[in-house]
Formats: sequence, structure tokens, C-alpha cells
Amino acid sequence: MKNLRHLPIRLSKAAFTLIELCVGVGTVLLLVALTTPTLLDVLDANRMTQAADLVQGRLTEARGIAVTFASDVEVRIFRNSITPPVDGGSGQGIQVFRLREVDAAAEEGDAEEPLSIEFVPEGDEDPLPNSVGISTSDEFSSLWTLPERTLVTDQGERPYVAFRFRPDGSTDLAETTSWTLTLVRQPTADPTVLSKNFVALQLDPVTGHINSFRPE
Repeated sequence: MKNLRHLPIRLSKAAFTLIELCVGVGTVLLLVALTTPTLLDVLDANRMTQAADLVQGRLTEARGIAVTFASDVEVRIFRNSITPPVDGGSGQGIQVFRLREVDAAAEEGDAEEPLSIEFVPEGDEDPLPNSVGISTSDEFSSLWTLPERTLVTDQGERPYVAFRFRPDGSTDLAETTSWTLTLVRQPTADPTVLSKNFVALQLDPVTGHINSFRPE
């Protein structure tokens, strides 16, 4: 009979049971489900902040250019792009133009010709970030009530509204109206209802200053 002391001893290896594995996977899925809305809210808030900084920055820049160059500056706010964006964006954008008088008479030798106005772009158009757009409701974005104009391009026509900053920093907007632009999550199911994540920009037509409001 063999000596039992010399037989190899087999140690059982620790392993997860099926129940323990299911509990672990379920815990991970639960944590993901709980944290995903928070992460999405953070991303939405960051995009909203980026869009608000973009629009407010361009408006402030336009006012500064008007004062610095003692010239009218036109701000154009485009309703949408000619072709629907493939990245989920609204297609809306903002662009600034400085108005400059051109003496066509001096160039052509005709003293009776009046001065013409040239629109000098101050940079390219800035499109709004993905998932953010300007509310289409006149109640929240009163600047949409301005007369609609059309920019004719090789690709087609593009609607926009516009106003101007004057050399003293004021605007050509009516002083009796509260002029606003409200940035909302895009797309929105109901443009007449604001979600919890929005930024309202208010433009003072007399001073040209821009104030922003964001819910806590």
C-alpha cells in the first residue's frame, strides 16, 4: 500500500459561481444606468455654454468693431443652412460684417455717383454647436421678428435676420422692444416650452450691452 503522505495534494481553485457573476454584471449595469443621465446632462451643459459664449462673444465683438472703427456693423443671424446638416446641428449661425463706404465716383471719374456701401466680413460664419439651436419661438427669441432677408448663394437661398451696431455702441433696434435670443437643446419637441437647460441672451438696444440668463 502506497504511503498516503507522498500523494499530491490538489488545492481547489477559487472561482465565481454563476449567481455571483450575474450579481456582478447586474451591479455594473445598474451603475451605468445611474450615471449615464448625469454624463449626458454634463455634455449638454457644456455644449450650451459653448454656444452661449460663441453668440455673446460675437455680439460683443461686433459692438467693439463698431466703436473702434466708427462704423456701422451688421450682425446676421441665419435661420438654417441650405442643406440639412448631417451631424444633427440646427444649421443656424451668426456672422458679422463691417460697413464701409466705397467712393465709386472717384474710381470711375464720375463725381455725380453717390457713395456705395460695401459689406466687409469680419471672419467667417460661426455655426452653432451640435445639439444647440436658437429657439424658433418669437416669445423666447424676439430677434426673429425682424424682417427676414435672403442671402443668395450658388447653392441656393438662405434666410436670415439682421441688425446693426452704431459707432456709439447702440443699435438700430427699436428701443421699446425687449430683444432676446434664447439657446435651447436641438432638436426640441415643442419650441414654445423651455427645457431646464437653456441660455437667454438679452440685448439692450440703447447701450448695445448683452446680458445672459441661465437657470440654476
